[in-house]
Amino acid sequence: MKVMTRSIMLLLCLCVLWGCATTLSHEECRTIGWYEQGRADGVLGHAQSRLEGYRNACRDSGAMPDVLDYEQGRLDGVKQYCTPSGAYNAGRKGLEYEGVCTAPSDEFFAALHHGQEYYRTKRQIDRLGSAHYPFPINVFGHWGSSGRGGIGVSILLSDLSNLEDRLEYYSQWPPVAGRP
Repeated sequence: MKVMTRSIMLLLCLCVLWGCATTLSHEECRTIGWYEQGRADGVLGHAQSRLEGYRNACRDSGAMPDVLDYEQGRLDGVKQYCTPSGAYNAGRKGLEYEGVCTAPSDEFFAALHHGQEYYRTKRQIDRLGSAHYPFPINVFGHWGSSGRGGIGVSILLSDLSNLEDRLEYYSQWPPVAGRP
């Protein structure tokens, strides 16, 4: 199971690096503003190699990316990304660093990590509320209509409370003093 999960993660990472995660319709290929698309990609810290994915997606549409506009927009976006607040915002979306900043500071990486922790914690809360505990809890602390309550509900509520404290801590950059 671990090997399969690692293989899938490796494949996804390669797709992002090669640009295969970039899909555009034929209509989008003809009407997109390439400067704006480049800027949007730059703000998220995407590498220049993403342009190859757009080329592949648009190849059959008869319209190709405007490389100069895209790259100028991406460079403008990267300037915003390569700040601690830009790194934090990208981290909150679950994005990894793709090596686009010329000299990222320690604060940049701290902010990126802080944002990624927000993303991971939010996902844990979402999973805890849906996949692991599919039965709704009523105000009396019982599972659905089965009447099974007790320690399982206490653990669930404790887990949620701890995760919500973590989420609050990671919800802003720079962080407020104190760690969850």
